[in-house]
Amino acid sequence: MTSYFQSPPTPEQRDRIYLMKQVALCFYGLAVLNASLTEPDILLSSHEISALPSFSDFLKAMGTGQEKLDSPLSLQRFAFTAIKQALNNMKTKEFSQSLNNMGGVKKR
Repeated sequence: MTSYFQSPPTPEQRDRIYLMKQVALCFYGLAVLNASLTEPDILLSSHEISALPSFSDFLKAMGTGQEKLDSPLSLQRFAFTAIKQALNNMKTKEFSQSLNNMGGVKKR
């Protein structure tokens, strides 16, 4: 982050980046999931989704060629690992603190 901001990031910048990571994980997860639905009868089961690795482990598998994102099921595995990572991150103290530091959720 230091090279991006050209100085050490402020606490506010760290919080913004952390929160935007969750938005990006959800966005790309949903976009890739949508792209995987070219054949609606090819879907991961809920058991397969539950058994997916962490997002970082999935990315490592992509790096070694074990996952290639070349089929609807592999796209779905990517999508659900990204979405699950965001949902897990949103349950953490870091997420709550970042959200509160940025003013929390505004009520209308």
